[in-house]
Formats: sequence, C-alpha cells, structure tokens
Amino acid sequence: MEVRKIFSKSWRINTDSSQCSPEIMEEFGLSPLIAKLLTNRKVTTSEEVKFFFKGGKKDLPCPFLLKGMDQAVDLFEASLKNKEKILIYGDYDVDGLTSVALILRTLRRYNTGNIIYYLPKRLAEGYGLHLQALTKAVNYGCTLVVTVDCGITACSEADYLAEKGVKLLLTDHHEPGEQLPTAASLVNPKLSPDYPYPQLAGVGVAFKLLQGLATRMPELEVDLWENIDLVALGTIADVVPLLGENRVLVKEGLKALKNTGNPGLRALMSQTGLLGKKIESW
Repeated sequence: MEVRKIFSKSWRINTDSSQCSPEIMEEFGLSPLIAKLLTNRKVTTSEEVKFFFKGGKKDLPCPFLLKGMDQAVDLFEASLKNKEKILIYGDYDVDGLTSVALILRTLRRYNTGNIIYYLPKRLAEGYGLHLQALTKAVNYGCTLVVTVDCGITACSEADYLAEKGVKLLLTDHHEPGEQLPTAASLVNPKLSPDYPYPQLAGVGVAFKLLQGLATRMPELEVDLWENIDLVALGTIADVVPLLGENRVLVKEGLKALKNTGNPGLRALMSQTGLLGKKIESW
C-alpha cells in the first residue's frame, strides 16, 4: 500500500501486483484489467471466478451450514404449526425493514393475525431491542420473538424474555460482543466459522432462515423466491461485499425487481422513473 498526495488529499494506492493465473485468464477469456479487478476482490481461483460470473440459485450453500440453524428451524416450524403469537423484531434501516417484510410476506399463508412486527423509531429509540416493546409483546401473549438484523448484543433484553417464558430466536449479522445473549436459538454467520460466506446482510440471514424453514415446509419455497427483490434491496443498501452468496441474491433479486408484484416497491420505482426498466447496483 502506497500513500500519495493528489489534489491536497492523501490517497492510499494499492500496489499489490498479484492477479489471476494465466490459465484462469485464458479459461474465462479475462483481460488483464478484469483479472486485476477480480484479484482486488479476492476472486482468484477458477471456482471463485465461475461463481462470480455464473453463480445462481442452485449454487447457494445449504442453510444448515450456519451454526444454530437446525434449532432455529425446529423452533420456528413448531411455533407456526401451533399458531403461537409471534413477534418479528427488526430495525429501522433498509436492511432491517426488508428483513421484516421478507418474513411477513413469505409467511402470509400462516399469518391469521398471530404474527406481528415491531420496528424501533430511529430518533426516539435507536438501534436494538427495547424493553418497552418487548413488554408489550409479552402482554399481547407472544410466546416467540424472532429478531432480524439486531439482537446480538441484547443480553439484558434476552434475559427479560427468558424470565417471562418467551422463546427468543435471534438472527443477526453484526459483530458479536464478548458475551452472547441467552436465546433458544442464535444464528449469525460471524459465529459460523465453517460457513463459506460470512458477509451476509441481515436480510440475507433472514433469507437463510426461511430457506431452512422451506425444507420442512416446502410450500414456502415459492413464496420466498417471490420476495427475492426485498433481499436484493436490503443487501445493496447495507453495503456488504457483492461477492459470493450476496452476489447471487442481488443478481436474482434485481432480475425479479423489474417485474415485481410488490405494490410498495412498484410505487417507489414509479416515483423514481425505474418502473419496467433494467435495474443495476453500482
């Protein structure tokens, strides 16, 4: 890494001269420039280059490679089939909003009014789980709280739910602290050393939870993929690396977004002049 002064600003210049091997460049017809760009993104092997350009739904890793996913799916499936009252607790940013919307829309056929959601107010409450909202859920009779895009540091809030006999299914993608919350199930790719793509956004983790659930409840598979546009939106907005699994989710989601049946997304695209047009991520 080299630091240069350009227009009175200090720029850190990458001086790494490594790039894809000549064999890989020939195999995929890569120019030196494209090969260098791929190398800068740590895409250097034949398998990685193939996934980068041609990866699709069939190439997504098994959701059960994520630590805690077996318990999470067991818990969620039982609560749905028992028609328990369930709270989906999200976050106020695009990643958190799309995570909540993804779960609610995918599970519509199972929601008879028993699945509710909560989004904290950005200015009044800020990020994370809040006791006031959880207390309302307990009083409402919720027996399961599912977090998306939050909760990995909510130790005291998790203890409160445990005291009240409410199960906590925690999904998050943020860095965990030294102490983990007490939860019936906890899914975070950063706690799964064997998972090949730990840089999922919160909506990506929610997608993997639903993907795992769909192996037990196959009717959810179609509903999940009908909402892949939400996964793309949240993934892009959270500025996670568009590599590996994230790249496939965004690619599939952007294709679906052009002709989405989601009225909210259609309204947004109409307002921005994008309705019916090809949509890309820059």
